Parts: sequence; C-alpha cells; structure tokens
Amino acid sequence: MRNTVGMLGTHVCFFAFNLFVSVFLTAKLFTITGGNIASVALFYIVFYIGIFVFFWGSSYLVKRFSRVLFLRISTLLLVGQICLILFLQDHLAQLYMLFAAVGGIAQGIYWASMHLLEGEIMGGDKMKKFMSWFYIMDCGAKIIFPFTLGAIIDYVSFFAAAIITFGIGVLLIVFSLLIKADYKRQHMSLRNFIKTAKAEKILRPVMINLWINFLWGFICLSTMCVTILTMTVFVDDNANAMLGMFTTIFAAAAIILIFAYRLIKPKPAQIAIIFITCLLPLLLSMGLLFEISLVTLLLFQLGYGAICVIPKKVTSTLSVNIPVRLNCPQFVAENNVLSEMFLFCGRILGLGIIALAHFTDPYVFQVMVVVLLFCNFLTFFLIRSLYNRYNVN
Repeated sequence: MRNTVGMLGTHVCFFAFNLFVSVFLTAKLFTITGGNIASVALFYIVFYIGIFVFFWGSSYLVKRFSRVLFLRISTLLLVGQICLILFLQDHLAQLYMLFAAVGGIAQGIYWASMHLLEGEIMGGDKMKKFMSWFYIMDCGAKIIFPFTLGAIIDYVSFFAAAIITFGIGVLLIVFSLLIKADYKRQHMSLRNFIKTAKAEKILRPVMINLWINFLWGFICLSTMCVTILTMTVFVDDNANAMLGMFTTIFAAAAIILIFAYRLIKPKPAQIAIIFITCLLPLLLSMGLLFEISLVTLLLFQLGYGAICVIPKKVTSTLSVNIPVRLNCPQFVAENNVLSEMFLFCGRILGLGIIALAHFTDPYVFQVMVVVLLFCNFLTFFLIRSLYNRYNVN
C-alpha cells in the first residue's frame, strides 16, 4: 500500500510539475522568440537527447544499485531545474538550452528508475489497475493545475507560477521517500535480452511493442503542437489561461473515458473501443489542413487531449507488461531501454520535420500535426496484434 501511494503520488506530482515545464515554459519560449517554431523544436531536441542518453546510462546503473536512490536523485534534479528558472528567468531566451539539458538529464534518470520499479512492484495483473488509476490521477492533476497556473501567469507573473511549481517539486521529493523496494544486483545486457527473445520465440511481440513506441514518439509531440497552436490563435489575449482551460476541460473528458473503458470486459469490445479512439483523433484533426482557428484547435484538443487517452493507457500498460507477460521479467530494464530508443527516434524525426516548417512553409507544421494523429491510428493494428496473437494486454 505504501509503495502504491508513493508511486502514484510521485507520478501525479511529476506530471503536475512537468506540465509547467512542457507546456507553459514552451509557451513562454515561443512568445519571447517571436513565434519561432525552430527554437521550440531545438529546445525539445536537446531535452529529448538528454532523456535518451541518461535513460540509457542510468538503466545500467539502476539494475546494479538502488532504483529508489536514483529516483530520489532525479527528483532533486527536477527541483533544481525550477530553481534555475527562478534565478535565471531574465535570461530565459539566452539560456533555454541549459534548462532543456538539465530537464532532460533529470527525466532520463527518473524514467529509468521509475519504469523498473513499475515492472518489479506493479508488474503483471496489478499493472492494468495501477495504470488506470495512474491516468485518472494524472488527468485529475491536469484538471486542477493547468488553468490555475495559466491564469497565474497571465494575471500575476510567470515567476509566481514557477514558485508554485517549486512547491509541487518539494511534494515530489516527499512522495519519492515513501517508496521502498528490495533489489538484487543484476547486470544489464541488451544482447542477452534479444537472444532470450529469439530462443523463446517472443522476438516478434517485443518488436511490435518497439514500433508502437516509435509511433508514440511522434504522437507525444502533439503536446508541443497544442501549445504552439493555442499561442497562435490567442496571441497575447490571455493565451496561457486559455491553454490551461482547454487542458483542464479535455482532461476531465479523459477521466470519464477511462472510467467507461474500465467497465468494458470482453476483449472484442475493448479492441473495438481502441479502434474508435485511434481513428477519431485523426478525423477531428483534419480541419487543421485548411486553417488554424478556435474551432479546429478545439477539435484537435478533443482528439488528442481526451480521446487519445485510451490508446495511450493501453500502449503504456503493454510496454511495461511485455517482459512479464512473456515470462522474462528479469529483462524489464532492457525492454525499457529499447522502448526509449525507439521513442527517441520517433521524437527526433518528428521534431526535425516540425523545425523545417520555420525554414520552408508554415503549412508544413499544420500537415505534421495531422500526421501525428495518423500515427495514433496506425498503433491500433499493432495493439490488435498483441491482444489477439500474443494475448498481451
């Protein structure tokens, strides 16, 4: 019980904390650079490189040493990132690469330790219930914090919102102290994982999961795109408050969808719901091909901010459960590293294309936003394969 509370509390504080960095810091950067999409894309490229490099390196260490210790180190680094923003906010335009690097390092260590703890403490049948509650509480945080922080930025100051985020960071450290876990010294070996997967004839579902992560590398860039679209539509007219309000509204809708999905037990019905929630966001985003307006922005937000939560929950559960369901739980860390590598490749490729919009034609950005949700639709066919052929869910 203590571990569950600690992990859920840590997750919720992390996402509330990360909301400020990934949404409002991005909005601030987009504003102070005069709407320079390339600068925002470059910020994220450095950020994701930091995540990938330190996720990879930390994964070798957390298998040999205390996972919890590394988790706590990452929470201190995350709070340190906010301290940098508080003390150096007047130089944000010049030092945004420093903020990106520190955030990437912190999140790389955080996810390397947290994913391993999830697989060891919550793996197997517990994972589906844990991930359901995780996304419900995540959406709950998105209901409380986005509009609050956005309104504070617009009506008080960016500095005041950063101070509140620092307080959330302190709570993040406190919840991480609740997590206790025994660990055995293990050596990480991607080669052994792949050899075992081949020998046990489970390499195909492992590869399917990796390609799902590659597609989600594209899809998760939609958060950045929502920020840019909102700042474009509202310009300086309470844009942060509107960005927060939209996030809050669609997060509430996402909670209702998750509760409804949890009530569906037959596998064919689950697959039908996954198909609908993979297709609808793509259809709702089509209006962006014609214009960027309040209506097309809201439709896109409905698709990504609310409906996409079902395939996102399913793919997250699948990714963590793959080694457990396929009877090789000792390779949780190896599976996480390969998943992060494919996720990273999808992110960098997508960010490169988005950055081109600044140097070529802004319409490229609108097309790319729709492509992101087309990738969400493609994940359905991979998810269905894991559900039907390999009974992984």
